[in-house]
Amino acid sequence: MRFYRVMRVLAPEALRVALDAKDWCVLDALLDDPRQPMSSIANACGLSRQSAEYRIRKLEDAKLIPGYRTIINIRKLDYASYHVFINLHDPAHEELLRERAQKSPWVNAVITYDGIYGFEISIMARSAAEFTTHYHDLINGIRIIDDEPLIILETVKADTLPKKFIKKRAVHRHDAVPAKVIEYAPDASDMRIMKLLADDASLTKTALAKHVGLSNDAVAYRLKKLMASKHIVQFRPIINYDVLGLSIQGVLLKVNYASERYKEFDAFQRGTDGIIWSAKTFGTFDYIIYVLTRNVGEFHDLFREVKRRFGDIIERYELLYAHTQYKYTFMADIIAQPPSTPR
Repeated sequence: MRFYRVMRVLAPEALRVALDAKDWCVLDALLDDPRQPMSSIANACGLSRQSAEYRIRKLEDAKLIPGYRTIINIRKLDYASYHVFINLHDPAHEELLRERAQKSPWVNAVITYDGIYGFEISIMARSAAEFTTHYHDLINGIRIIDDEPLIILETVKADTLPKKFIKKRAVHRHDAVPAKVIEYAPDASDMRIMKLLADDASLTKTALAKHVGLSNDAVAYRLKKLMASKHIVQFRPIINYDVLGLSIQGVLLKVNYASERYKEFDAFQRGTDGIIWSAKTFGTFDYIIYVLTRNVGEFHDLFREVKRRFGDIIERYELLYAHTQYKYTFMADIIAQPPSTPR
């Protein structure tokens, strides 16, 4: 059975780590690109290569960086992401649902909350019918009070660790100049490479070549094509926010799209450091928003500002207090497998 790292949203003080200016610099460089040459990180932070490597190990040993992931554009692979927020009738069924979701090759994320919904489960599927089939398999025999399925339509914002939380920022994290997107049709080996990197973006080309059974040059060529075609979107470190004394909260929001003000709301989200991920959705709610804060008070302050500025278009909202992340990957296992059932 695949092992999924369980991360608590808020860690005891004893588990937190103190970082100096050079540590923050190294962390910031990793946020820019964890696969960049070690010499680039060392030069950016005024360190020797050995010292840069030592500080990265320090961040990993402290569990601040428990791993590395790769964002995969699943829409280019004919998949969509369906997020379901679930309120169970019987608490005794929580463990059963969690175990099923963790084992399911269709599920890429399992998060528990305190709030009106106890679970968020993300299922990657090729159609609404396929999603429905696999969701019903998950909840078979489990009593549900309420569930809200939402289809991800468009990402509004995606960040890993906003600059407001990075102390003594030393690296200028710049936006890459957009390059022309090429056409490329991934084959089975490409799919395997993407899945391996989705789970561990730190794998070297040599390690990938060994896993896939190709030469280093062949892997390098495929990686170049997958990035140029935007099948691979970004490499990023996993940040265990609780080690920094931070936590993620969720917001489900319904707005009045008859007003053009939603465009201003999108711009507000992109410019707000506390928001680390936001997506437009199809369903009862129009947005899923993840907010990173130091405490509940900071979360409420941010949401009060949202209501102050956009209360005229907000029709409904639910606030969710994240508890534990049991599973998270940017590419569900099933996508890397040959299709066995029709859409």
